Amino acid sequence: MNNRVIVALLTFVAVYNAVLIFLFISPPFLPVELFRAEGVSMEPAIHSNDVVVVLKGDAEVGDVATFRYFDETVSHRVIKVFGDYILTKGDNADREDPITPRENVIGKVIMVLPPWLVFAPSIILPGSLWLRKCSTP
Repeated sequence: MNNRVIVALLTFVAVYNAVLIFLFISPPFLPVELFRAEGVSMEPAIHSNDVVVVLKGDAEVGDVATFRYFDETVSHRVIKVFGDYILTKGDNADREDPITPRENVIGKVIMVLPPWLVFAPSIILPGSLWLRKCSTP
């Protein structure tokens, strides 16, 4: 390998890790947040350890909403909207979740990344330490 290729590869890895660090910290001014999924209730759409990219804001019927439920963060599909409340259910779950106030919604999932895509190229940042978990119980 010549020096130019090595420099290009090291530059790519450095920029990639800088972007990951910035995204994992999730500054409040960014319109997206990243979470690490945990559980099986959203399979096959979301698998345990996948990284979900959440666009901050509201979620509508059919969207996968990420919301706060007591001390957990959950990502489940919105199946009904009742004014200021939503009803959700995991794609692989047997029953619906309790009704959730819309004020608890963080946003909607816009992208699901496999863990190897996020963590394998990252040699500087141990990603699982930075990502908040999102349950799909």
